[in-house]
Amino acid sequence: MHLIGSYLGSRLILSFDQKTAAKIVLLMLPIAALMLLLPKDRLPFRKVSQKDYSLKVPIISLMLGIYDGFFGPGTGSFLAMSFYLFLGLGLLESTANAKVINFLTNIGALAGFIIAGKVIYALAVPLACSCMIGNYLGSHLALKKGKKIIKLFLVIVLAILFVTLIWKMF
Repeated sequence: MHLIGSYLGSRLILSFDQKTAAKIVLLMLPIAALMLLLPKDRLPFRKVSQKDYSLKVPIISLMLGIYDGFFGPGTGSFLAMSFYLFLGLGLLESTANAKVINFLTNIGALAGFIIAGKVIYALAVPLACSCMIGNYLGSHLALKKGKKIIKLFLVIVLAILFVTLIWKMF
């Protein structure tokens, strides 16, 4: 579902006004940050039920896949928060599972943008390599420090996205 959603989202943004998309995301970011900061009484990890797997996961995957293909920034954070809030997974497990799905959304969106001839490979390839190194280091930090560091970085990412969008709008 994520792969399909990200492809559809990438095709959608190619025909949509980016200022309007930025305004929508600008409204979503503070809500996402508040939801993340609300205390949750969660078990460190719980198995996802068949009902969750059959109903919630495809909905989350499709919606965030469309967002990822459409806009992109913060998808991993939104995935992790969705798994945390709607499936009851711990932050570490939510983040780990988000990485797998985010990889698929990136492939779907990439296909849409390659077909449209919008990829600047001289920019994309070095940045992709840098991202892989950062992800490797970040995953080790998350495993070592746990949910406090994950929560901190999620809030920082959301704040940076929020400020960046405001800056670009004015």
